[in-house]
Amino acid sequence: MNPSLELLCGLASDPGPLARNDDFHGMVSPSGLQGPWGTLVCVAGGIGSGSDARNASESVVRAL
Repeated sequence: MNPSLELLCGLASDPGPLARNDDFHGMVSPSGLQGPWGTLVCVAGGIGSGSDARNASESVVRAL
């Protein structure tokens, strides 16, 4: 018997008291690489809510 794990993932983010949400998140579970490689989940917060906070957090997630 081979042990297995089923992964279900939901993603949500809350801007809190700010007018916009600059956080970004992503998940990748590449088929064919399930064995030892598993699944990668990344969350980046748009810290400071500067004018480029959303671009910065999205860039980090996509680069990873």
